[in-house]
Amino acid sequence: MNWKRKLKIAGVVIVIALAVFLALPQNHYIVRALIYQQVNIDDYRIFHNRIVKAGVPQPWRLHPMYNTYQLNDDQLKYFTDFRSVAFLVAKDTALLFEAYWDGYGKDSYSNSFSMAKSIVSLLVGCAINDGYIRSIDDPVGNYLPEFAEGDKAKITIKHLLTMSSGLSWDESYSTLFSLTTKGYYGNNLSQLVLNQTVVKEPGKTFEYRSGDTQLLSLIIEKATGETLSDYASEKIWTKVGAEHDALWCLDR
Repeated sequence: MNWKRKLKIAGVVIVIALAVFLALPQNHYIVRALIYQQVNIDDYRIFHNRIVKAGVPQPWRLHPMYNTYQLNDDQLKYFTDFRSVAFLVAKDTALLFEAYWDGYGKDSYSNSFSMAKSIVSLLVGCAINDGYIRSIDDPVGNYLPEFAEGDKAKITIKHLLTMSSGLSWDESYSTLFSLTTKGYYGNNLSQLVLNQTVVKEPGKTFEYRSGDTQLLSLIIEKATGETLSDYASEKIWTKVGAEHDALWCLDR
C-alpha cells in the first residue's frame, strides 16, 4: 500500500471519527458553536424564547432639544469602529438624542448579554421582599438539593450574588470546550451548573462566573414557583413602562 493510499484512508478515518464525536448528544453544542462561531446581538433568533410581558407603556418624554445635536465625523467613526447599532442619551428624565444604524431602530430587539445578570440580581431582591427567600445569607442548599451536602453546602446566595462561590465554572470565551461555550449553545444549562464542584473556599475570592447567576435563576424559580420570565414581567418589566414585550432566551 503506497503512502498516498494510506494518507487517504487515514483522512477518511479521521472524518468518520469526527462525525461520530459531533453526533454524540453531549457534543451537539459544538456543532452549533461551529455554525454560528461568534455571539451576536441577534442571537435571540437562534434560541427558543419566553415572553417577558410588558404592561401599560410609558414612552420616554422628549427633551426640548431632542435630536438637535449632530454627531461629528470622529464620533461617527467611533460608532462605526465598534459596530454600534444604537446610541441614546437621556437627560433630566427625557430623551435628548437617539440614532440607529444598520437597519436597527427603536423597536428592534437586541441580546442583553450580561446585563441580564443585573436583572436576575434585582429579582433576588424582589423574592426576598415577597418572602419567597428569607435572606441572602441562606445556603443555596435550602433551595437546590444538589447543594445541600459537602463543600457545596457552604455556598450562600450572597456568594452567588458576589461571584465568590468558589465553583468550577470556566469563563473562557475562546475555546469550544469551555463551560461558557457549552452553556451558551448547549441544551441543558441547569444540569451544567448543578454539576459544578467547589474548587476554592466560598466567600473568599471574587471571580467572574456566569454560572453563579444561572444558579440564582434556578433559586428564584424554585422559591417563587414561577418561571424567571413571568417573575421578571411581574416585578420589573410591567413596572418600568416598557413599550414592548421582552424575550428571555432558553437553552431548549
